[in-house]
Amino acid sequence: MPSTEAFGSTNNPPGIASTTEDILTSSTAQTSEDIPSTKAVGSTNNPPGIASTTEDILTSSTAQTSEDIPSTKAVGSTNNPPGIASTTEDILTSSTAKTSEDIPSTKAVGSTNNPPVRLVGGVSLQEGRVEVYHDGQWGTICDDAWDDNDASVICRQLGYKGIEVGWQSAKFGQGSGSIWLDNVACSGSEQHIAECGSNGWGAHNCGHHEDASVSCGTVRLVGGQTSNEGRIEVYHDGQWGTICDDNWDDNDASVICRQLGFGSSGTAIGRAHFGAGSGKIWIDEVACSGHEANIEECGSGGWGFHDCRHGEDAGVYC
Repeated sequence: MPSTEAFGSTNNPPGIASTTEDILTSSTAQTSEDIPSTKAVGSTNNPPGIASTTEDILTSSTAQTSEDIPSTKAVGSTNNPPGIASTTEDILTSSTAKTSEDIPSTKAVGSTNNPPVRLVGGVSLQEGRVEVYHDGQWGTICDDAWDDNDASVICRQLGYKGIEVGWQSAKFGQGSGSIWLDNVACSGSEQHIAECGSNGWGAHNCGHHEDASVSCGTVRLVGGQTSNEGRIEVYHDGQWGTICDDNWDDNDASVICRQLGFGSSGTAIGRAHFGAGSGKIWIDEVACSGHEANIEECGSGGWGFHDCRHGEDAGVYC
C-alpha cells in the first residue's frame, strides 16, 4: 500500500499518501504554504485517505502547537472516501487554535486530560507516524499490540472519518526522543487515545524502529503545487490507484472536491497533467451528475475495468 492511513470497506477504499503530494483540509481549516500531503475520505462504501512528507500543523480548537510538528489529515465517512497530500509545507489550524513557531507539521488535537496527537511523515494529512504530546514534548507510540482499533481512535481524535488502518514497524519513518506509550489497547470506541489502556506514560521496551502509524481515508490528490489540486488517487482492495480521464468532466471533479472538503466546485484536468501515476487504474468512464457526496456514488465501468494508460490519469483543481 503506498503509505497512508486508509479508510474503506469491502465496497469502499480507504487511504493514504503520495510522494510529491497535497494537503486537504476541512472547511474550518486554514492552509499556508505547500506541503506534500493528501486528504482522504471514505467509509464502508467510500474510499478515504491521508498524511504529509514534510510537515504540517493541524490543530484542534483546544490544542496549541508550536512549530516543527509534522502533519496529515483525511476526511470521510461510512460511505465517503477522503485524503490528500502536499509537496512543501502547510499549516492547518482550527479557527480557535493558536500556533507558535517551530512545530514540525501535523494536526494536533487534545486537551488537558486528552493530550494532543499528530501524524508525521505521511504523504498526506491523513496518514503518518503517531506522536503524542506529553510532559512538554512530542513522543511516539510503540507498535506492540498496535492494531486498527487503536488507529480508529487516533483518526477519530483528529477528526478523520472513513477507514482506519494501524501500521507497525515505523512505516512512515522513525521518530526521535521519547517513546510515550506502549501496549496500547483500545476497543475502538474511545474518543481519545488517553482513554485506552497502556503500560503508562514512558513505560516501554521499544526502539523507534517500532514506532506506530495510522492511515485515515480513501481519496487523495497527488503531485499538485497546492493542497487543492493534483492527480486523483483512490484506495481500493489494499492499494492506491488512479482514475482514467475518459469522459472526465467538471461534474466529476466537483464530486471529488466536495468529498475532500474543498467545496462543490471543481475543474477537471486530464492527460496526467500532474504526472502519471503507477500501479492500478481503478476507475474509468466516471459519470457523476455533480451532486453526489462521493465518487463511489457515481457511475463508472466498475473497479479495475478500463482501456487506459497512466498517461490518461485524471486530475482536478478545487
